[in-house]
Amino acid sequence: MFKKAHTTKPAYPISGSAKKKLTSQLNLAPHELSNATITIAKAYNHLHQALTIYYHAKEPIYFQISKNDNNQLIPTIYTLLRNPELLPRITTNQLVLDKLAQGADLMIPGLLKTQLEQLPDLKKNQLVSVSGPNPHDPIWAVGFLADDIANLISADTGKAVITIHTQNDYLWNSGPRRIPERLAEPAVAEEPQLEKLSLEDESPTSQSASPSQPAVKAVTKPPAQDVDRFLQSALLMTLWKGDRLEAELPMPASLFYSDHILPNRPCECPKAVAVKDSSAKNLAKWIKLAHKSGFIKAKEERKGAETMVVALNLEHPELATFSKFRTIADQEKEDSKHDPGTQEAEAKPSSSAWTLPKTEIVELFRAKKEAGVLCWIWQTELDQEGLHPRHAVKRALAAYLNAQVAPPTGGSKPVDRSLVRPDPVLIQALPPDTLPDGPVSRNKLAEIVLEQAFEPWWRLVRDNVLVVERKGQMPGIVIKMKKKAGPKQATLVAGVEVFGIEPIRLAKELKVLCAGSTTTHPVPSNHPSTAALSLATKHILPQLTAHFLDNLHYASEPGGLVEVECQGDRRTFIQTLLVEKFGVPKAFVTVL
Repeated sequence: MFKKAHTTKPAYPISGSAKKKLTSQLNLAPHELSNATITIAKAYNHLHQALTIYYHAKEPIYFQISKNDNNQLIPTIYTLLRNPELLPRITTNQLVLDKLAQGADLMIPGLLKTQLEQLPDLKKNQLVSVSGPNPHDPIWAVGFLADDIANLISADTGKAVITIHTQNDYLWNSGPRRIPERLAEPAVAEEPQLEKLSLEDESPTSQSASPSQPAVKAVTKPPAQDVDRFLQSALLMTLWKGDRLEAELPMPASLFYSDHILPNRPCECPKAVAVKDSSAKNLAKWIKLAHKSGFIKAKEERKGAETMVVALNLEHPELATFSKFRTIADQEKEDSKHDPGTQEAEAKPSSSAWTLPKTEIVELFRAKKEAGVLCWIWQTELDQEGLHPRHAVKRALAAYLNAQVAPPTGGSKPVDRSLVRPDPVLIQALPPDTLPDGPVSRNKLAEIVLEQAFEPWWRLVRDNVLVVERKGQMPGIVIKMKKKAGPKQATLVAGVEVFGIEPIRLAKELKVLCAGSTTTHPVPSNHPSTAALSLATKHILPQLTAHFLDNLHYASEPGGLVEVECQGDRRTFIQTLLVEKFGVPKAFVTVL
């Protein structure tokens, strides 16, 4: 309904009679709206539907569709974020939420039916909200049920919820575009009702002054110094696991925090506690402190852009005394094993229930056999025949450079160790004209050394068993667009076997998720995924496809890869699907 811009007439304050009518519709006491500044605006959407939008402090809180039979007040996402229990909640997965935010309706294949069975009394055309599967996931959309719940549970295709308003649509963007604070939950749980919501922001002062309001359960949060300790422990745990994380850098600071810091908090840390409760108060300042303390290297690409985490210090002194602990992610994994609802969901067959092997691809480097390189290698801790991860080469180079820089003598200025000038031995190990004139930063020098003095290698491990070690670029998944006749387009996906994903089954799932035709065919020899093609041999590929359900690969050659073709340009969607659902590191997914 708000996928495109709507036309709004100037808002005007609500009259006394209209406020009484609104109070009656919401079943509120008269004093609950007495101090609230409510304004009304008439509007028309791109479908020429007449609307009435109610605002509080320039924030849209309710709207009405004039042609709606009962002239029902519909809460906006802002109102539902404050009070998520206002409407019955339908749950789905994150990939579907991204589609809803673009204005799509919620389809039946996207429903989590095990949670849907808890709402058997919902009927067609009833208002519902849509969120992620977890209890504290925010509301993303509001809409009308397309059919009775009983029919939706038994159906396999069709619409489930007709979406009328979502986060990031034009109605949302007409407000402050900030996530509002969630209202405190009452101590005595009641059946959520739309009529019980107050349009007025509830402050602690107004709550204490009104004896008729229910008591609110106090949530005690740990002091800021304890939160600092929890986040510090999570950061150390992230660095302790950092070898596989390095391949995903650079990474946005928000993604680094949500995907790695939050899950690695100690299990005794309350889940609701986050960086806003620390002494830093916000993520930007916390990332800056972590950078200043030498744990990570963060960089702001340009003014106003999001800060990127570009490097991890896996040799930080605090890691030497670090002891592994039980994290929130470990606890949640353990709890899910004993959760009857989870066990029941796992017991039911589902087309989206994938059991993938654990695949790990490690970037390695081996020193070149050139005389200058070997002469320098002999003066470091590296083995000239060995395969070394990136951080080991950087550590050896740092130790070598530190030995070449003389410490400051008494009275002299401190030496700037961030800039170095390579000595003759290191210069001989590098081709001419690869080093800039004058001093060079340590990070830039390390990249030059890795590129010029070492050969790239990689190692693929499947379920803790070595599959192959090879020279060359690391394999990965390549997603590209294919132009067909006229304006038609298709998306091609190749190399999914590397991460244990069955291409035939993936094609069937994409057919449902993308609501379009799919097919599979052998990967051509001139495909951009040349590194993945190096695995397409009759000796290696059977190890990668041994766990496939049908034990059949459908390639024209016994050791050939299979490419999935999906109707339409679905590159961004498939990339998100591979990263978020299948757990493929984003660094190994190339979009062309």
